[in-house]
Amino acid sequence: MAGPRTQTALGLHPQLAHERKSELPLFDQLLPQTDYVGEIGLDGAPEFRKSWQDQCDVFEHILRSCENAGGRVMSIHSRRAASAVVERLEACPSAGTPVLHWFSGSQKELDRAVDCGCWFSVGPAMLAGERGCHGHGILETLS
Repeated sequence: MAGPRTQTALGLHPQLAHERKSELPLFDQLLPQTDYVGEIGLDGAPEFRKSWQDQCDVFEHILRSCENAGGRVMSIHSRRAASAVVERLEACPSAGTPVLHWFSGSQKELDRAVDCGCWFSVGPAMLAGERGCHGHGILETLS
């Protein structure tokens, strides 16, 4: 149930990109009705490698659509794909405000994401995890 502090986002999860890429025209049709896009991005985990090109095509399409719409707040998935995600964000600087959730990239990738204007969502499990904020200096970098 939506409340005053809840917003609905339009998106296409990268793990489903190969199955749902035909829905991009519907995405484009609905985009003007929302300020929020998510969960979008790339997933480089081994079990999703065979859909990598579809993921890239879908993510790039969504970024261009967001640019054409004047920018959106975007919640972005970057599991094992931080460099590839940031590279695409750099190519579409007017796509909006990128928010990387559960970021687990390297310090170099973190610095590059910060330089690109990324925000980061951080939850309790991420703070406690071995590959979470403290392990990669997110909190220190963003302080």
